[in-house]
Amino acid sequence: MVDNTKTAIEKLAKRIDDLERRVAELENAVETCHHDEQDDYYEVTCANCGHTFIASFEDFAEDRVVCPQCESKFCLDDDTLEKLQDHDEHHH
Repeated sequence: MVDNTKTAIEKLAKRIDDLERRVAELENAVETCHHDEQDDYYEVTCANCGHTFIASFEDFAEDRVVCPQCESKFCLDDDTLEKLQDHDEHHH
């Protein structure tokens, strides 16, 4: 009887370990998806110096995009910003 109980406990412990591993994998997958949704990046070419760099949608929305090469500040006109927002909403 003791051996049966010990075996049952070992099986349950293994099952718990497997379930914890699967939960951790799912949490990582959800975190990755959530992170990807928040991180929409766009390739930008500076009108001042021609340098191409990556800027986030959030930075554009808050008018804080600065060229890393010449330090020119970027602001999007309202029409372009609206198009980016529409694009963002349709892809998430």
